[in-house]
Amino acid sequence: MPAWNPHGLTVVWFFDGVLSVDRETLFKALTNMVPQGQQMGQAPQPAGGQVWTLTGQDGRYNYQTTFQANRVDFAITPAPPAIPPDQGMPLMDGSSAIDHIINMAIRATSLIGESSRLAFVGDFAQPTSNVAEANHELATILNQPSITEDTVDLVFQMNIRRPMQSLRDMQMNRVLNWNTVVVQTYVFNAQLPAAGLFPGVASSMGAPGMQIKESFAAGLRIDLNTHSILARKISAPEQDALFTELSEEMKKLNLANSPAGLL
Repeated sequence: MPAWNPHGLTVVWFFDGVLSVDRETLFKALTNMVPQGQQMGQAPQPAGGQVWTLTGQDGRYNYQTTFQANRVDFAITPAPPAIPPDQGMPLMDGSSAIDHIINMAIRATSLIGESSRLAFVGDFAQPTSNVAEANHELATILNQPSITEDTVDLVFQMNIRRPMQSLRDMQMNRVLNWNTVVVQTYVFNAQLPAAGLFPGVASSMGAPGMQIKESFAAGLRIDLNTHSILARKISAPEQDALFTELSEEMKKLNLANSPAGLL
């Protein structure tokens, strides 16, 4: 079974108290660039509180760092120039993207300081022509004849915990979630009239029109997170070792892409 490619990768730090480094400094440490966009919002209940999102792009990847109470999320997705115009679902090269985000995360561990828990989440996909084809792909992978082409809202999840090799008092939760994915991509085309405008008006104004492309895939979400047997904090050097081990497990599970990969 070939490895699938990711359309999103996220590393997460969980911690107690207040982050000692400011948002822009951490974003620059992660990406080697100043943020190109910032936005503040409110977290949904019951957590509540402010959520700050800083974004940037380097031509290959989009970067997003989200700051909220007791956690920081850092995510990468493929940047628009890397998306072929005829490909509805943007994907990254799996192994290189995993190495890229983990190397960036390791650069920031000393600034974040002690963490209570770490997580590494990958969203992978195998593009298909339609939902029926995605269902067929998943039925084969999962060896589940009950999954048919007409199955709706398919979700199949498993979790098996195992000890971590880098720290003896740490365990790793390995959650695999197979699902069907439908993605809508908005494509702007200067040759089309803009939505809500007459063609002649759109042409004279130079306003681009918009097409909506719908694409489908068999999806796999891999959620790897740490669990401390002793309920202790994780130092920055320990985080480096744990992130490295999480990245190797991510590659292994993506390549296996089956329930047997958890054993």
